Amino acid sequence: MPRAKTPDAKTRAKQAREAAYREVICEAAEDRFAAKGIDDTKVEEIAAEAGLSLATLYSVFKRGKSEIARTVHNTRMNELARFGPDAHIHAQSLERRR
Repeated sequence: MPRAKTPDAKTRAKQAREAAYREVICEAAEDRFAAKGIDDTKVEEIAAEAGLSLATLYSVFKRGKSEIARTVHNTRMNELARFGPDAHIHAQSLERRR
């Protein structure tokens, strides 16, 4: 049975760069969402906060703000799920850190 081909160095570099952009964009979005709310935050504000161009933001999040908001939400929910039944206590501590 043939083995799956390992990505070459160029592909791995592109994947690492995209992951880094994704993290920076999500952190910036979280800051903007906390300050203004999701509905009142513009994609341009997220890109500016992240220090990235709109083109870069859209190359990572093709669907824009809705995809970013969903990713931020899912990331936070996954973090809380690790705490199990005491998640509400940890959610409150996360809110206080903002």
